[in-house]
Amino acid sequence: MENTKSDHDKRKRRVNGIFAMPKAVPAILLNILLERFSTNATLAILVLYLNRKLSFDPSLSTALFHTNELLAYGFTIFGAIIADSWWGHFKTILWMSLVFAVGSVIVSVGSIEQLHLPTTAFTIVGLLIAVVGSGSTRANLIAFGGDQYEASDQGEELKLYFSIQIFFLKTGSLLGRFVNPMLKNIECFGMSDCYPVGFGTPAIAMIVGFLLLLTVKSSCLRKPPSGNMLIKVIRCMMDAIAEKWKRHNEEPKSHWLDYAEMKHGAHLVAETKIVIGILKLYIPLPIFWAVYMQQGSRWIFQATRMNGDIGFYTVTPDQMIVLNPAFVIISLPLCNYVIYPLISKFQITTLLQKMTIGGMLAVVASIVAAVIENKIDKNFLNILWLAPQFFLLALSENFLFVSHLSFAYTEAPASMKSVMTSFVFVVIAVGNLFVVFISGSKIFESQSIEFLFFAGILFVSMLIFGGLAYRYQPIHRLS
Repeated sequence: MENTKSDHDKRKRRVNGIFAMPKAVPAILLNILLERFSTNATLAILVLYLNRKLSFDPSLSTALFHTNELLAYGFTIFGAIIADSWWGHFKTILWMSLVFAVGSVIVSVGSIEQLHLPTTAFTIVGLLIAVVGSGSTRANLIAFGGDQYEASDQGEELKLYFSIQIFFLKTGSLLGRFVNPMLKNIECFGMSDCYPVGFGTPAIAMIVGFLLLLTVKSSCLRKPPSGNMLIKVIRCMMDAIAEKWKRHNEEPKSHWLDYAEMKHGAHLVAETKIVIGILKLYIPLPIFWAVYMQQGSRWIFQATRMNGDIGFYTVTPDQMIVLNPAFVIISLPLCNYVIYPLISKFQITTLLQKMTIGGMLAVVASIVAAVIENKIDKNFLNILWLAPQFFLLALSENFLFVSHLSFAYTEAPASMKSVMTSFVFVVIAVGNLFVVFISGSKIFESQSIEFLFFAGILFVSMLIFGGLAYRYQPIHRLS
């Protein structure tokens, strides 16, 4: 039977028909793994490096750690603008991977004590360069993977892809968080520890990713840049406000954005309505990430005051962060095959409902952290007492983050996939900013009270999100 050209092209893009996966997707998934490995390898050793090597106190180290994360997630917008306006996803990922590598090398070289370099300056400059590369690569990788699928006839395959993508994300995180603290603990360059190797390993991983992506240059689908959609949306909103103000004495239009229709056209106005409808839901979410990101800072400092001896092995504080990706990987099938089917019997099926549950699970995790903190103040607890809070947070991530990524990509207009995906990471950046403010200002004398404070405001935030989600009505997506 003769096949159409369309069928032939689709088959040509698959890897021997395995899982109906487009040919470039395995390389993209491996790049996601390497990017997550590199980022988490750095984060796994960063807060204690700032504290023990650069002699910053725990509060300042926490603030600097979250400032680094704030910038990394904030630069996802920068990467989206570059991709949408000039380079496209492929080139942006390719070259920003090298920028990430260069920044990591600078931090690594600066940490070699025998060179007598200005370590603090090298660390700050290197981290700044690295976060530009990391942030710019992150959102584009996620959107680029989704671009390999045709939304019209591969919707189910796309959903499967996002689940597989989370597995690769967390596998990379797991490897980075587990391996790098061990590499850091070896002796090198006449030093009792080896931060140069710890910070240099991410550079090697990103160079491997660069080379790997080059191998699928001819087989991946590369959508041409569609213009700076973020700037277009902002201009559309500003012109709508200005035009509405000029015509305030006339009969009002059904939607305030309709005032921009004459200048920007019905299509862009309709897409902007979709974007605003989605972004309204994002407003309460930074508090979730303020709680979530503390596992790499405040929770690690908790671990420094605990007994790491588990009988057959002594766990170092910075290795505890490996529990998050490990628990996420374990709970992925648990959620997909047990929890989600179970809660569907109670009519909990939508992505937004799952996100609400995820936020509430993080509330419980923060309360557990406060309880453990009180016990640490009274006893020398074993470090494994931190495991329950890590598990609850990992479970909350499966509910909220996986659903958020899928929601942002599928609900966004076709021309704004990378922009809307990058806004997911901007939400995370704002959450880090909140932690920077709280930890840097030292508002709370008691760490347990600070954990309870975050639990309380997250609870209120998720109630607000639940209300917004209940009223959310998807606007018909444009082709």
